Amino acid sequence: MTLVRPPWVNCVIKDRCHEGAAVTFIQLPPPPPKVTERRPDGADARDLNAVCEHYMRVLDRLTRDLTPTILVHGLKSVTSTTL
Repeated sequence: MTLVRPPWVNCVIKDRCHEGAAVTFIQLPPPPPKVTERRPDGADARDLNAVCEHYMRVLDRLTRDLTPTILVHGLKSVTSTTL
């Protein structure tokens, strides 16, 4: 799974919200897929756990010290600076 570098993105979000945003909306990549077939040695489950833990660490670093943040995974991209 390839995700953007959260510390850099986190800094950009903080810079853009320097006037104090009430809430920040961030579009997410899809979460890791479920494993449908497991090998007898359990390797698939361990691999999935590692991917899921990485995904959660990325989200934590992405949102660290931000104003309230809503993380959204949608079907279409929307860019707006005003509501």
